[in-house]
Amino acid sequence: MATWTAGVVGTGVWARAAHIPMLIRTSGVSLIGVWSRNLRAAHSLAKTYGIRAFSSYEELLAACDLVAYVVPPSAQPGLALRAARLGKALILEKPLAASQAEASSLCSAVKRADCSTMMMLMFRFLPQLRELSQAHREISPVSVSVRLRFPPPSGWRSSLSPWLEAGAHVIHIAEQLLGPVVAVDHEQKDQHSIRVSLHHVSTAVSRGELVSTASPSLPNSHGAVVTCDSSGRTRSAGLYFEDFDSALQAMADHLRRVLRGESHDLDAEYGLHLQRFL
Repeated sequence: MATWTAGVVGTGVWARAAHIPMLIRTSGVSLIGVWSRNLRAAHSLAKTYGIRAFSSYEELLAACDLVAYVVPPSAQPGLALRAARLGKALILEKPLAASQAEASSLCSAVKRADCSTMMMLMFRFLPQLRELSQAHREISPVSVSVRLRFPPPSGWRSSLSPWLEAGAHVIHIAEQLLGPVVAVDHEQKDQHSIRVSLHHVSTAVSRGELVSTASPSLPNSHGAVVTCDSSGRTRSAGLYFEDFDSALQAMADHLRRVLRGESHDLDAEYGLHLQRFL
């Protein structure tokens, strides 16, 4: 079996909590190193996982077939463009970029190079949401309510609005159950929370709420999804990061299919679609 050599760009909390554990679990992928502008943080992370701390981004690109980004949306397009032009496979953060124009340029480069890409949308892989998504084919929901709660972001994420930081999750969950979103109406409550109405191509309308809580621990980050069918029957699912090991393995399995060249719905083009509403 061919092995993909993988490198991580960035050293934040999600690099440790999601990207690196996913890569380690992915069959046919060998995680070899990390690079960050913060070289001290890169060396600390490399020591933890027994991998290499690259001294430059160019060194990482020369050594890796697959690059996973855990960087600000202002930095991701420029870095990922360089990798795309070299034909690297890309694991991309949401939001894809700081602007629609930058996101579009990155997607165009990915298309030209025919790169494999995957957006990191982790709620998709939580077991409760997978079960609810499967069940929706039987219950045919006509409305969906999505409520996600997050600890206050740290590092560069603290400069992002709650919607820019995590709105993609709300949209993606709603689209899994009611189909593509075509418009988003915002109702800002305060600086730590936001409510939205999501208008779907089917004319259905779903509701979303995103709240940044006072809890700093990842296990306390959670959400809830409630669906309602035409008869008024509801079905709900709590989304808890206590189930994250199962989600990480599901993400790893999905990544393996991406690297085999299989068609999927979490590519950079989908990231560009989400960018319209962020």
